[in-house]
Amino acid sequence: VTAAARMPVVVIDDVAELAAHIPAWEDLAREAIEPNAFYEHWMLIPALKHYGEGRSLKIVLIFAYEAGRKNGRGALCGLFPVEIQKQYTGLYRKLPIKTISLWKHEFSYICTPLLRDGYARETVAAFFDWVGSYAHGCRLLELGHIPGDGPVHHLLVDLFYESKRPCLVTDSFTRA
Repeated sequence: VTAAARMPVVVIDDVAELAAHIPAWEDLAREAIEPNAFYEHWMLIPALKHYGEGRSLKIVLIFAYEAGRKNGRGALCGLFPVEIQKQYTGLYRKLPIKTISLWKHEFSYICTPLLRDGYARETVAAFFDWVGSYAHGCRLLELGHIPGDGPVHHLLVDLFYESKRPCLVTDSFTRA
């Protein structure tokens, strides 16, 4: 059984639909293994409205599975704002590979997804299962602008190593 089968994944592409998830989102932000103010509702929703126009943006929400609850969904365990692009623009050149990446606008500085403490590993595994389903049509996942010294980065390194999934660090830099 895949992680995605154990954790319901909800994909939202309409900003207005996010309002229904704000209480769960606030709880997730309080319980996250690594904070990211840019992905909290009070900052992300206005950014989506202001900077998201004309972009293919989706918010991937991952829930704990709870038998007996509506849709089997319990606590919100992960939030991944993603953008789908027709080309990969990293490596200082455009490549004709449809890419899904964590969303970053010009005034956000980190793209660390919000992951609930105690559920982070299975939440990222469920996200990878969703990405691997190719329901979005992308062949490449880009996880940029995640601090290299935090628990999310360490989790990603461990998961890539254990799963033997190919990964490549294309850029690394220090910041204030």
